[in-house]
Amino acid sequence: MKELSILLLTMLMLLSCKTQVIGLQQDHSFIYANALQGGFVVGGVASLVDRLNDQQRMLYSEIMSREFADERPGFSFIRSGALVSAVSMQQYGAWLDAFRLTGEVSEPFADAVKISFPKARYLMLCRIEENRITQEHSERETYVADSEEDQKKGEYEYVQVDISLTTTRQLGARLTIVDLQQHVIAWSGYVVKSEANSNDSSRTFDKQNRWRDEFVDDFLNAMIGIDNQGYPEAPAIESVLAALFEGFAENMPEKKR
Repeated sequence: MKELSILLLTMLMLLSCKTQVIGLQQDHSFIYANALQGGFVVGGVASLVDRLNDQQRMLYSEIMSREFADERPGFSFIRSGALVSAVSMQQYGAWLDAFRLTGEVSEPFADAVKISFPKARYLMLCRIEENRITQEHSERETYVADSEEDQKKGEYEYVQVDISLTTTRQLGARLTIVDLQQHVIAWSGYVVKSEANSNDSSRTFDKQNRWRDEFVDDFLNAMIGIDNQGYPEAPAIESVLAALFEGFAENMPEKKR
């Protein structure tokens, strides 16, 4: 009984660690056995926020293929490069442009994939719908004594001010998986991921002075600089995309234990 309780608790913890999928829709036929046997064609990545060039499309699609293959090593994934070779870059780009605008997979697109890869059952495409960069700063104040004796007395002569400048990139995207055999959406959902870079600095001020008005604000303004140049660069979109695709992949059907 004790062992069963531990097993159930472990399973609940594993489930709670999964990336949250917003608006998840999953067809009843999209189960582990079918996903394992059917195979996936990685249709690619489009962006509603920015129009991607051919190089970006192929790079982002490759990241998607890699993350899914790493997270679901038993599944079969056909990379976008093979699809481009089968239909031409021009036609591929036109289909992705249509998917970018509508969020739907056109019938000619699905039919061409089915003809080119008759053994593959699923086509998956991703549309980036949010790419937001924010900047913010935070301050932390710590009282500092001049000596250990003063500290014991509770007498603090200085204030240490730690300032952190943070730049965050947040991506939101929708993944659509089409069942090419049954002509239905097998799986669809939206995932949000973010990463941040920080610049940190620290200075100590004499409490006897008007350190807040005369020093800290100048310290902060010097860190930020002209046109916010003191803030770090935003994390690379490729890095956040990798985390986002990993989040999608970990929500794919799993083998029953």
